[in-house]
Amino acid sequence: MKKKEKVKKKKTYMNKQWRNTTEPLVFNDRIEIFPFAEGDIDDYTKQFVPDYMKEGFETYKLVDSYAEQLAYVIKNRLNGLIVGPTGCGKSSGVRYAGSLLEYPMRTYECNAQSSISSLIGTRTVKRDKSGSSYVEWINGIALDCWEKGMGLILEEVDSAPPGILFALHSLLQVKSRFFEVPEKTNDLIPRHPNFFVIATANTIGKGEDSFLYTGTNILNEAFLDRFSITYKLDYLSVPDEQKVLEQELKGLHPRLAACYVKVADLIRSNPEMKTVTVSTRRLIEWASMTQQLDWRKPVEFSEYTVLNRMTTENKEVAKKVIQDVFGSDNKRMDEADLDTKVDDKKFEKLFGTGKTTKEEEMELI
Repeated sequence: MKKKEKVKKKKTYMNKQWRNTTEPLVFNDRIEIFPFAEGDIDDYTKQFVPDYMKEGFETYKLVDSYAEQLAYVIKNRLNGLIVGPTGCGKSSGVRYAGSLLEYPMRTYECNAQSSISSLIGTRTVKRDKSGSSYVEWINGIALDCWEKGMGLILEEVDSAPPGILFALHSLLQVKSRFFEVPEKTNDLIPRHPNFFVIATANTIGKGEDSFLYTGTNILNEAFLDRFSITYKLDYLSVPDEQKVLEQELKGLHPRLAACYVKVADLIRSNPEMKTVTVSTRRLIEWASMTQQLDWRKPVEFSEYTVLNRMTTENKEVAKKVIQDVFGSDNKRMDEADLDTKVDDKKFEKLFGTGKTTKEEEMELI
């Protein structure tokens, strides 16, 4: 009798709701990565996999070149530094890639109070059931990722005290096999093969002179040299940002979405306003508030979501841009009457095409 041949089962992956779970993901037609399969990670690390559905990534737009660089870093377990203005999608892009690949990731928010104990770990005194005290080592978030095999996202790394970052040099050394913790009775902690680090920053680590990101620090060149790639991310293109706005705010008329994005684009490109910006995050807040309270009053609600954080001088320039796009009062919005079927020609006459041209920019500057 012939022996039955064993049929090799295909690996299936954890999230079966929204993608083919037996094929690799292809980034920018050049990099293929298989997500983690069931059994490849334990229950502890599985809880740190970014949730595609819960985090609302259905509407996320990842620039192709950014996706490719993230995929390259994650596939090869390297370190990546992502630099860009506030609210442009640096961290959400990393977590989006993590959700697609179902890779566990933990996030550490860097700030002036960041400490070695929160990153590496500390000893703490505990008591057992008999009441006797004993000393136990508690891993910090960076060492936890190193030991358990997770990606570490260092948010706003240029806001951390430079001295603290020296403690991460060994962890960031891609070829390091062990990390020595003197406080942990000189234990050598082996590096898990799935560990990698992605840091985000508003500056390139050379200091900041625009007054947009006061409090950021100059980063040591030895620290920067430990990142295999540095990617500069900017705000989405006008068409892509409009799509994000429409997807985030169901029911927002495409013509109005174009007007919101046009305002942001004109403010960002205005040479008189180098110390302010309107992030995609801020744009969504403005449009959302206007949609919920009264869609006819974008100028009024821009005060609370966009303008009031600016200096008097910048506020005047930005308000003029907003009024030029939406109208100085509500008459133009009332006349558009978006509650009924919109006539495209009528809308273009009232608001323009929503496209930004060099001629329009020069008029508004």
